[in-house]
Amino acid sequence: MPEPTQTLEHEAIEVISGLRSAFAGVLSGLPLPCRKAADVAKILGISRKLGWQVWKVATSPDPFTAAQHLPSPAGVHTFLTAAETQGASAQALTAAETAAKRVDGLVKIHAGDRSSLELMIDSFAGERHETQEEVHRRNAFKANSYIFGSQLRTRLVLHVLKPGDEPGRVDVAIVNGLYGLRRLRGDARRLLFSTGVKDALGTEGKGPKREALAGTAGEVSVGPPRMELMPAFCSKPLPKLEASPPRDGYIDFELVKWPIGETGAVTMVSGEVFWNFASRYSRPGDTKGNLVAHINRPTELLVHDVLVHKDLWKSVHPRGLVYGELDRVTRAQSSRREDDLLPVRLSVDELGSGVEAAASADVPQYAELLHAVFDRLSWKESDFTVFRLRLAYPILPTAVVMQFDLPET
Repeated sequence: MPEPTQTLEHEAIEVISGLRSAFAGVLSGLPLPCRKAADVAKILGISRKLGWQVWKVATSPDPFTAAQHLPSPAGVHTFLTAAETQGASAQALTAAETAAKRVDGLVKIHAGDRSSLELMIDSFAGERHETQEEVHRRNAFKANSYIFGSQLRTRLVLHVLKPGDEPGRVDVAIVNGLYGLRRLRGDARRLLFSTGVKDALGTEGKGPKREALAGTAGEVSVGPPRMELMPAFCSKPLPKLEASPPRDGYIDFELVKWPIGETGAVTMVSGEVFWNFASRYSRPGDTKGNLVAHINRPTELLVHDVLVHKDLWKSVHPRGLVYGELDRVTRAQSSRREDDLLPVRLSVDELGSGVEAAASADVPQYAELLHAVFDRLSWKESDFTVFRLRLAYPILPTAVVMQFDLPET
């Protein structure tokens, strides 16, 4: 028989993860976007304290942190009533009510009252509390925003992995989202990103078969590689892009007519699928899978999700690593070395299966985006386990890697 605290820890992870996903689902479905705790209070007309609690539960990186901010049952009722008034869907509200009742049950069985439950769960949180490190990262974000003259509200990187048609290969769908990208100075460079021609096409110009998830290349007129925009999830009017001729093996993409400030803020989401992209098994000198989010501009929040098909590997749990990329600014150094690894505290959380488990208040229309990806590929959502790495104020320039060990067979 498990010890009582082990039972509580297991149940707390399941129950509070459900509440976190349910609250995120309510917020993401509101007509007006909630980008911070103050938005929750203002849009719903609730107290700042309750808005903060709801926001922290919905966006905390793990259930133990979320448990430190649980609103009271009366607070939950106030939140859901206000959300209903503002147009939240009946389905999302019902899911949140059910999740809140499960929390009440957790309190009754294991603690007797909310304060005792919070003390018990707090003992599981360990080093997950905000540290001085995050304070330094926040300060660096503010300084870099001034220096570079632009900033990004949310960076989304999504990888969906499934067994390929070819034996031993993996199909990979990749979605990149830039949410709330704005220029702070008129002389700030319009560079969006750079991509290597050889990296995208393969060293012999062939590479795996690739297709756009939305069947459009947006405003880019040059050949591959290109930015395959998903217009339904981009800001309107659709951002216009220019692609430079290849230089030193790279193509630069820049925004056209990009005004300063919030009125010029843009959101761009692009997506592609690569069929039979990589080996699902380890090989000599290649024993790890690495899914990378490059941080090349001041970014307030990174959300990196990996969805893994149940039939791909028997057991997998990615770990999060952050590599400094100062050497890569010359574009001559592309490998990652152990001495580039930075001491950043972060965790990868397993959230469950399917789109509901991946609900996020940080990413507008995220459920709709995921549904669009699965509908386009005709993949079954419930077959995929969701892993999430959430990092506030990621360091510039770095590669934030979701890494896992590849099995031999």
